[in-house]
Amino acid sequence: MIQMESKLQVADNTGARVAKMITVLGKRTRSASIGDVITAHVRESTPTANVKKGEVVQAVVVRTAAPIRRPDGSVLRFDRNAIVIIDKDKNPRGTRIFGPVARELRDKNSDRVRTIARILGWEHRAVNSELNRRSGVHRITEATTQQLEKRLASAEDWLDELTGR
Repeated sequence: MIQMESKLQVADNTGARVAKMITVLGKRTRSASIGDVITAHVRESTPTANVKKGEVVQAVVVRTAAPIRRPDGSVLRFDRNAIVIIDKDKNPRGTRIFGPVARELRDKNSDRVRTIARILGWEHRAVNSELNRRSGVHRITEATTQQLEKRLASAEDWLDELTGR
């Protein structure tokens, strides 16, 4: 769990190196975990960075030092807390992500898949293959975070089409 004022490593190539969490977006709790979108303040950056020191940015948490319990009983813990800086459309501002990304970030996609499958009356396999086709993902287990975010956005767009929003 990441709290306010927690020091975070930036795991992308935007040029920011260290940030501190300000708040969690979209939740009432004050702590963030993997997959949560937060607001952060950039504390250190490189001189030629796209993201400058002192800038307030939105980011998604990709690693936490607090242990994560998985349903199979395994426990996952990283050495440091890490974030990836995103823009207003929830797309990564950088082009690369450094280090491992937790599988729980991939599971965020499964909620949209279940909803679309229920609306269309399709099997999950058919919905997943269509989402992979729309987002350019060949295998979900080998997808990068950027591809997963694109897949999530295409799932939301598809859901909006189906519900008429």
